[in-house]
Amino acid sequence: MTTPESFKIQHIPRLLVNTGKSWYKGDPFKHSAIVAYYGILSLPALIIIILKVVGSVWGEDLVQGELLGEISSAIGPDAADAIRVMINNRSSADTSIMATIIGIGTLLYGSTGVFFQVQSALDNIWGNA
Repeated sequence: MTTPESFKIQHIPRLLVNTGKSWYKGDPFKHSAIVAYYGILSLPALIIIILKVVGSVWGEDLVQGELLGEISSAIGPDAADAIRVMINNRSSADTSIMATIIGIGTLLYGSTGVFFQVQSALDNIWGNA
């Protein structure tokens, strides 16, 4: 029976090269693009639903201001301004039932897609595919 060789500092370059090859073999760029697509697809519907649900409790203006402040600090003022324009350009405050159904359907499709693709990517990375 052979004993495993202990880790030495000389093994680091080989470890890094093998790790990089394994990571690249898993096609990380494709998986990240897929997850980003589903995330972006569900973002507008999620924001509208958050504004409607939480806004009915604390007021839409307060919720919109807080949400845009958080987005601005997380990803920048330009992205927050673009989202503000999207919110302001949405239909009137009396959103139709059909628009609400489409928004919820888009949100469910996008969020389900995100979780499915993350699970698929993790299965692929860990060799469970």
